[in-house]
Amino acid sequence: MVDYFQILRTICENKFRGNPFHFSRIMIYLYRIECREIEINDIRFLLLNKLTSELKRQEY
Repeated sequence: MVDYFQILRTICENKFRGNPFHFSRIMIYLYRIECREIEINDIRFLLLNKLTSELKRQEY
């Protein structure tokens, strides 16, 4: 199984250093991810859920 949060963390660290949680740029990048286990729309949904959960967790 793919570690979706690791993918997201890597995207944020490597691609969006100045603005790590810019959703539209993340969405554009996610279109380029190749994954044979799951549809691309599901990947986007899961990654954005992970990001939202992590942002909420960091607020507390």
